[in-house]
Amino acid sequence: MSSVHDYKDVRCAAVGHLWEDYRPLGKTQLGALLTFRCAYCGKFRHDVVSRATGKLISRSYSKLDHPGYRKLGFDKNDMRREFVRRMGTKGRIKKIRAA
Repeated sequence: MSSVHDYKDVRCAAVGHLWEDYRPLGKTQLGALLTFRCAYCGKFRHDVVSRATGKLISRSYSKLDHPGYRKLGFDKNDMRREFVRRMGTKGRIKKIRAA
């Protein structure tokens, strides 16, 4: 991948994932297992929460089918800039005039 323009999940890298409940509550030896899926990129997040205290015990993410943007040498600013460029191309960004 030679350019940020080629990166697949720019929206999530720029502004964050949109987590939705994916599975019913599961059980582990440590606590309740909560599984979420990003509505945009399909990445999974798995949280284990103590049933007694509600404290987050562990969090893990599924691996994507491509390397993350940081491994490709990009940073959060690159992702935001590319997201703004793409949104402008789609005509979704409106210019706001100062009053």
